[in-house]
Amino acid sequence: METASESDPLRRFLSGKRRSERQACDLPVEVRGSGVSFSGRAIDVSEGGVLVWLDQRSLAAVDPEIGMIEAMGVVDRYFRHGAQVVFASESLRLPCTVVRLTPPKAGGGVHLGCRFERGLTADE
Repeated sequence: METASESDPLRRFLSGKRRSERQACDLPVEVRGSGVSFSGRAIDVSEGGVLVWLDQRSLAAVDPEIGMIEAMGVVDRYFRHGAQVVFASESLRLPCTVVRLTPPKAGGGVHLGCRFERGLTADE
């Protein structure tokens, strides 16, 4: 990771936020919020969080005309008070906070950056 320059306060603020290294993966997950559940894929995971891809079809269940603006409303509406990421193959359920919403570089859907409320253990 690049070291922040003392003369650049924004870089200094943003650097060092990640506490653990990301590991690429491709695992089925569900992201659950207030009364909804979205199927997706975990595309990377670290001790502190997970990046989840939700496809357009999953999001269309709550809003058929969903784009990035509407997806922000979905995140605010259903995940404002927290969420839970459920790893289907591992039967692991982790409470989390959605901290980022971005479009993927290719294809539809959205990426949700989720921070776990507690770090993963070595066994998990």
